[in-house]
Amino acid sequence: MDQDTYKKLFDDLVSLVDQQLAKYEKTDVSPETIARYLPTLISLVNTIGYLRGQDGVFLDFRPKTDNQDHFFEVEDAFEKRLTSLIEKVMASDMSEYYKKKLHSYFCLVRTNQPSEV
Repeated sequence: MDQDTYKKLFDDLVSLVDQQLAKYEKTDVSPETIARYLPTLISLVNTIGYLRGQDGVFLDFRPKTDNQDHFFEVEDAFEKRLTSLIEKVMASDMSEYYKKKLHSYFCLVRTNQPSEV
């Protein structure tokens, strides 16, 4: 994969993640709905970070790129949007549900343990 193909992959995924975040940023979306989907949104934003090279992911096999500034800028913007959604949930009565949902999504489901949520 060359640099241009990798940037296109990144930008195509950015477009999808942007639309997914926007769906939950609307003012009429309840904290309960946001809490239910936050683990997925976290995974999507993390994927953008991983494509950028977060935690050293993909750096051994992706092309060297002159687009790191663009990648960082997008990742930072998505992190801020995600943080706003998390803060909205944490300020609501859904904070405990959200924490259980995170535990279920990232721990129980990934280890095939029964979920309590």
